[in-house]
Amino acid sequence: MNKSRCLKYVVTDVSRQLSIICRLKAVLNTKCWLTISVDDRLFNMKTIELRRHSIKSGPGDSNLSAEGLELARLVGATALRGRGFTHLLVSSLQRTTDTMLAFAEGAGDFTVTEIGRFLTDPDVFGTDNALQLWHGVCYQAELNGEDMMTAIMEQDSVEAEHIASNATAQLRLWLNSLPADAQVLVVHHSPSLELIAYGLFGITLPQLQPCDGFRILVDGDNLRPISIADDSSLRGTSANIY
Repeated sequence: MNKSRCLKYVVTDVSRQLSIICRLKAVLNTKCWLTISVDDRLFNMKTIELRRHSIKSGPGDSNLSAEGLELARLVGATALRGRGFTHLLVSSLQRTTDTMLAFAEGAGDFTVTEIGRFLTDPDVFGTDNALQLWHGVCYQAELNGEDMMTAIMEQDSVEAEHIASNATAQLRLWLNSLPADAQVLVVHHSPSLELIAYGLFGITLPQLQPCDGFRILVDGDNLRPISIADDSSLRGTSANIY
């Protein structure tokens, strides 16, 4: 057996897939990596899927482009169908709602009849200092084609960490308010989502691309990040929910 061989098994009765990486010893004492896709309802865990909005028509507070709507429909059809979402949440900006609507259209098995707001406390993303980051450092980084998360950490790491800390505190309270079987889809922004990952798990993600994101698995009292793209940078990290 090739020691570097990677085996992938898929549980076909899946409404919601979760990548679990586990290491095993096979016959002849060789080692391999096994990737199993399973329905996370088997574990009765609440799951929060956070995705960035789709492609905009321009920089700053622009709405989605036609390409962005098409991409969101494609992601809905290929990645979000059959997931049984119980909660749908967006920001106050129209492009997140439009992304969610396109996700639903592409998936074809959930409708956006009731939509909520994600982390609405202005002390999280709406302080004067935070707004200066969004409209200053982030906007300039976007114009320059640079990573916004990298830009804010390099130019104002103190404020970035303050935002991450506030977002984390609010997120923990919100998670505790959700039912045990909640399956949540959130559409939000970069670098807000990356700051959440940083605050919860101490990991610095590269800037999320349109419609990309990550999942938070609530495993008892602990939170675990699960990469949608099975990114190894998320493995081996966890945080306590309290």
